[in-house]
Amino acid sequence: MNGFEFRNRMLKLNIAGVEFEIEGNIGEKLARQKDALVGAAKAYQVGKKTEEETISFYAEQINKTLGDKEAFAKIFKSRIADVRDCMDVLTYIANEVAAFNQTSALIKGAIDISSPNRSQRRTSSHN
Repeated sequence: MNGFEFRNRMLKLNIAGVEFEIEGNIGEKLARQKDALVGAAKAYQVGKKTEEETISFYAEQINKTLGDKEAFAKIFKSRIADVRDCMDVLTYIANEVAAFNQTSALIKGAIDISSPNRSQRRTSSHN
């Protein structure tokens, strides 16, 4: 007899050769961060924040999102970070989380999106 096993909700990411594992359900957290992330980029573009300040902010966000206080340092170990790279890393994480959650939603909703049951088919064929 087979037993029930919970689905693994951890998302594995490889960023610049560094492996991370995060909760796949952080999509809402990322959505809440979006305004702050976009705001930081806009502030940098118009000269309200320096590149260093912006990179520092993004580094903090990358560390928080990946749940590792050294994530930013690990990712940029062999590269000098710039604002674009930081934004690219955060965009990659957001896209991977969205894809992971989309797959999970399809699995969760499989019953709802499957073909009609026998009773529904019988009813519709007589109309």
